Order: sequence, then C-alpha cells, then structure tokens
Amino acid sequence: MKQSKYNIKVKLPNEEKYLIYNTLYKGLICIEPEFLDALENCNSKTQKQKEAIESFKEQKFIIEDEENEFEFLKYEFYKAMFDNTELVLTIAPTLACNFRCPYCYETSRSKTIDTKGIHAIVDFVIERYKENNFKKLKVNWYGGEPLLAINEIEEISKLLIEFSEKNNIEYTARMVTNGSLINENIIEILKSIKVKDIQITIDGLKENHDKRRISKDGKSTFDLIISNTKKAIKSGITVGIRMNTDEVNKDDYSKLVKIFENDKEVYVYMGHLRQYDNNLRKLEYNFFSKERFSNLEYENFEKMNRSIEDLENILECKKIFCSATIDNNFIIDEKCNVYKCWNDIGNDNRIIFNLMEKPEKREINKIELMKYMGWNPFNQKECQKCKVFPICAGGCAFETNKDKEIFCYPPKYNIEKYILKYYYELKNINKNT
Repeated sequence: MKQSKYNIKVKLPNEEKYLIYNTLYKGLICIEPEFLDALENCNSKTQKQKEAIESFKEQKFIIEDEENEFEFLKYEFYKAMFDNTELVLTIAPTLACNFRCPYCYETSRSKTIDTKGIHAIVDFVIERYKENNFKKLKVNWYGGEPLLAINEIEEISKLLIEFSEKNNIEYTARMVTNGSLINENIIEILKSIKVKDIQITIDGLKENHDKRRISKDGKSTFDLIISNTKKAIKSGITVGIRMNTDEVNKDDYSKLVKIFENDKEVYVYMGHLRQYDNNLRKLEYNFFSKERFSNLEYENFEKMNRSIEDLENILECKKIFCSATIDNNFIIDEKCNVYKCWNDIGNDNRIIFNLMEKPEKREINKIELMKYMGWNPFNQKECQKCKVFPICAGGCAFETNKDKEIFCYPPKYNIEKYILKYYYELKNINKNT
C-alpha cells in the first residue's frame, strides 16, 4: 500500500487536525495527528488506526503499490483528446470590429464570410459527421465582433440546426461579443438560433472600461454595454461578464459585481490580462504575475461569497483542460482558414488548413497542428510532481508554447485556501440540514 500521489494536506487553523483533499478522486477528510501518521506511513499501531487505514483505502487516499495514478491520468487525457462524440466549432464570421481595444491580439479585417464560405462550413460538419458520427455539435460565435455579421450567423445557424435535427444531434451555441450591438431584435435572433449564453467583456467601471474598451468613434461604451447586458439577462439569456484585470483596474471588480447583484442569469469573473504586444507597456497597464493574479482571484472569490458549486468546479478533476488539444475542436475564420486555438485566429502562420480546399487536397500545416495535438504535459517535470495536476491537466497549451514554460491553472497557487473554504462550506451545509 502507498499514499495517493494526489493527497494534499492542509492544517486546520487553531486546531490539531488536518484536512486531506485528493485532487484525483475528489475525496475530502478531516483527521487527527494519529491518523495522519497512519495515512502517510500506511501502517497501524492501534486498532483505530487499522480501521482508519481501511477507510482510507475505500476512499482512495491509500492505494495499492502497483497502481500508477499518473499513467491513469495520461490514459484519461488521451481518451478525452480523441473523444469524437462531439464536434466543437468556434466560428468567426468576420474579424471586423467596431472597437479598437489597445490590448487586442487579433488582426482586424473588414471581410465577412460569403455564401461559398457558409456552405464550406456546413460541408465540413457533414464531412466530420461521416467520419465519426458525433452526437453533439457545439458552436461558439466569435470575432472580431460577431454581431456585425448577424445575418451570416443566422444563415449558418439555420443550416447547422437543420442538419442536427435531421440526424438527432444535440445542438448548442454560445457567443463572445463586446455587447455594444445588442438590442431587442438581436436578442430575438439569438434565441431563435439557440444561443442561450453569451460572454461580454466589461473592463471595470466607466473610467477604466472606457480607456480599454474603446469604440472606433471614440464614444464611451460603458453605459451602453451595461444597458444591453441587462436587456439580454432580462430576456433569459445567461451572461458571463469577463473583466480583463490588471493592477490598474483590479479594485473595480467588486463594484462591477455589485451592479449585477440582483441578476440571477449572470456571472462576473476576472480574466488575466496578459501582454501579447510589447507596445502595451507604453499604455496604462500593470500586468499581474500568475501568482499575483491567483491571489487576487481568491480574495475576490471569498469576498463575493461564491457558491459551493463554484468551489466544486474549481476543485473538479479535469480529464483535459485546453480545448486546443482536442482532436474534434476547430477554429474557423471568415476566409474559412482553420486553426486550433482562439489566440491564433487571423495569424496566417498559424493556419492548419483551409475549408475551401477539397478534403483530399488539403495541405495540413503539421508544424502548427502538432504544437497542440503533440503537446504533452506528462513530459513536464513540474507536472509529474504536482499534486494539483488532476485539476489542471497541464493548463494552457498556447501560453506554454509562447513562454516556453508551463502556464498553470491559477487556483494552483492558492489550492490550500480553496480546500479550507470548501471544508467550511460543507460543514456549514451539514450543520443546517
């Protein structure tokens, strides 16, 4: 017998007791020092310790010597990577945008997808269906600003929904938008094409937001986006509000949450604003380190009194973290260029292939493809010894490829605090039931 590789020990404040959380099996126990010794050494000196060891084995805190948890995670990772029961498409029908945000990493282009491109996407879906008979089709609408191409989105959606219904495929859709073009008509269209949730970026309160989310005409966008977001929420669309955060606007987060505190179908969260362009140093930005962002994320998590479901999502074992490493996941731009990662869109050097080419004549950019499909966190020494690895699965492949170092899941740096909070939340629930 041996202790699980993924047990994390946390001492309870002001008590001679310890929490043990297992990041692979999601187990949580509270034990006294005499049982901690039995767990860590897998031996018993008393009958109580012997009974405790049997309980630890049942809950997978102690496992058999022959069991290799790391190899099991590798198996789960590759199984998820090549699980083709669902097809995920992120479609940017235009890279045009009515904003000029200084930190945007994308190449802006005025073109909108044409009729040939629309049918090329549908043909690609049919092609993938013939190959692997997927059961779910998930579509993410992206840009540029996707609502500048709402007519094209509506046309593509109707074709994909029709195909899905004909073949008993579960169809879902969401959208990433700056929120400036949302109105009653747009909302009705979104609902008719099954877009049930949207992501809108609001970078703090008015002063900071308007410096970062800048419209091309130079007008303030804050009040308009708040109003439009409220309309979407009132209509029943679920809204995730992303606040791209650095040291300059960090104090706006709790105030932004306050604006939406009475709206049930909304979740405000922090995005880690990172530098993709060296010129950003000349602007009013002060970027976080990974550790600093993690600390702030936890502080706000605690202040906002998030639900136990939010905690469980953070501590959940993830078979795979980065969608770019999933075989049946594709990003498509208005020219029908295909990429593996959202961050690559518009970069001609990152194109994997083009949908306008016939399948048998497509030239696959193997170098770019294998940056994601050949990415292997299991070869990283840091991941091999990390107890948080089951809930991180190696983190972000794009950032790791860019910086040549593992870009870990932010909660890793405050995992003990999250475990403590989870324990107290569970204890409070049990007390009140």
